[in-house]
Amino acid sequence: EDGRALMEIVTREVDRLDSLITDMLDYTNPRPRQMIRFDVHELITETVQVFRQDPSLEEVVIAIDESSGRHGAKMTADPGKLRQVLWNLLRNAAEAADEDGAVVTVTIRQGKQAVVEVRDQGPGISPADRARIFDPFFTTKEGGSGLGLATVYAIVQQLGGDIAVSSNPGQGAQFSVYLPRSERPDNQASS
Repeated sequence: EDGRALMEIVTREVDRLDSLITDMLDYTNPRPRQMIRFDVHELITETVQVFRQDPSLEEVVIAIDESSGRHGAKMTADPGKLRQVLWNLLRNAAEAADEDGAVVTVTIRQGKQAVVEVRDQGPGISPADRARIFDPFFTTKEGGSGLGLATVYAIVQQLGGDIAVSSNPGQGAQFSVYLPRSERPDNQASS
């Protein structure tokens, strides 16, 4: 019994260190971009489907608001980078959500931008923390690296977009990612 408990602790610590090293590598040595034209809503749907498979999240409801998402918002960018942004935002939202809390992602086509929002019903973020939330190594989580949201911010900037957070203590948080949409029709060849 003691051996099993010790092994569980070791496994958790290995996972934590792996996550920390991955965060540091992502932040300090970004991978080269792979430019592909894709549907933002499809990428979000696929990412959420994979994310839902995490057994540690079985108490968290993760939903996609379909009412505003099926508008064919296309973009030409690195889908892996956008997937990483979404994954980090979903992870933070899921960790912030209370038991039986909800995480909702929304895709909205807005002019020349695709807007991806991730909302949670967690404890919210204080104004002082919001001011520093994208700073490298800033964290409010015990054991957090403080690189997740700094990496998200850097990737969104690389994609030519912007990110904003709105939150008040006790009212959850919403991260809005604004990305340039591709205006080129699907059947037009890329140059």
